[in-house]
Amino acid sequence: MLNDQPDIEVIGQVDNPGEAIIAVRLAKPDIVLVEINFPAGCNLELIDEFMKIDPNVLVVVLTNLNSEDLMVKAFFKGASGYLIKNESSFNALLASLRGLDRGELALSRRLATRVLSKFVRDLYNLPADRTRLSLLTLREQQILIWLSKGITNRAISEQLNISENTVRVHVQKILKKLHLQNRREAGMFADQLIESGFLQEEHR
Repeated sequence: MLNDQPDIEVIGQVDNPGEAIIAVRLAKPDIVLVEINFPAGCNLELIDEFMKIDPNVLVVVLTNLNSEDLMVKAFFKGASGYLIKNESSFNALLASLRGLDRGELALSRRLATRVLSKFVRDLYNLPADRTRLSLLTLREQQILIWLSKGITNRAISEQLNISENTVRVHVQKILKKLHLQNRREAGMFADQLIESGFLQEEHR
């Protein structure tokens, strides 16, 4: 199916690491798709070999392994993409491959969200756990979720049928209890709590 695309030419397909190294050396492709499944990372060392042959080659990992650790290792070795098979449609794969030509990374969105959320949590030292969340009342948890949407105090007051001043007081309490500086940090913290499953939709 890739060969049917006017801007993509498949110049080879191999079944084992040894053949892959030879093919990359001889064919000099712009992009190499590497399939990695169980055992985890069994073909990861291929990225090193490909980069030795051509430091400019773009290596994209295709895998069923939804692993942050494996993804980080792949990028550390020089990969330009990490796509989860069951999360990536054919059209999404095409878009990712074409994005490489624009200098973009090919990355499964769900995994990218998890990694970015973890980075933000570490950056702001915001542990997303039940203990931290338990500092907030149910009403404050409701407002915290709305803060993650980036809406105003007035909009929140309309959603919860309370006064704008009451919302403002709750926001101040949330920031104080969680040791946050502003609404933006509170929204990031809420996103991480929701992603972790600690803050549920029922609190809306």
